[in-house]
Amino acid sequence: MRIVVGCPVKDRDWIFDLWFDYVYAAVPDEWDLDFVFIIPEGDPCNEIARERMTDGSLIVTTKEKRPDYIRNWSAQRYVEMVHLRNLLLNNVRTVHPDIFLSLDSDILLHRDALRLGYETLVEHNWDCVSIPTFLTPNGGERFTNSAALRKRGYMLDRDKIGATNVTDVAMAAKIMRSSAYNCDYQTHHLGEDTGWSCNVKEAGLTIGWAGEVPISKHVMDKKFLDIVDKRCGY
Repeated sequence: MRIVVGCPVKDRDWIFDLWFDYVYAAVPDEWDLDFVFIIPEGDPCNEIARERMTDGSLIVTTKEKRPDYIRNWSAQRYVEMVHLRNLLLNNVRTVHPDIFLSLDSDILLHRDALRLGYETLVEHNWDCVSIPTFLTPNGGERFTNSAALRKRGYMLDRDKIGATNVTDVAMAAKIMRSSAYNCDYQTHHLGEDTGWSCNVKEAGLTIGWAGEVPISKHVMDKKFLDIVDKRCGY
């Protein structure tokens, strides 16, 4: 089976090499692994990617100036992210892997998360499954997870509910079959991830949440890099 792992990357040279370590540790030996990245011209992550990625991988270098406000989720920011995410998916489609793992460059993948997440995807015959990770910083009081049941108006409660269908997933850590990665992003007032989720649902596809899978560490700032996140144990 062939898997592609990738994401847009900017200014993540403080964690990107470690990100590769965790990905390589999590991908089963019998799988064929390649990467697809969208990286701005001149970003040091270009060099890291070339040193660490496999021979069949792709780097798409962008010339447009990306803003520095990484977590300022304005309407313009959503539009920019839709463009970058669709550029990523367009290049994944040229490779046409069996599955695509969209994994943000500040997430250190739990070594069992990919294998167990894929088993959950197959067991439930979903088109996409979200791997648990937190969308709030280490040490915060909020425990926002990376999937939601929008019609019920709440985010999922950590990893307590096991595997279930959901309406929205973040791109933070998500396994997609070709049916899902062939769906484009679109702008949405709740963000580009919700826009993508809406397109997936409109296409008649299913999105799942692998709540029983070990939680992967989301290092939202380099000050958290060497601190153990008690929510995931590393």
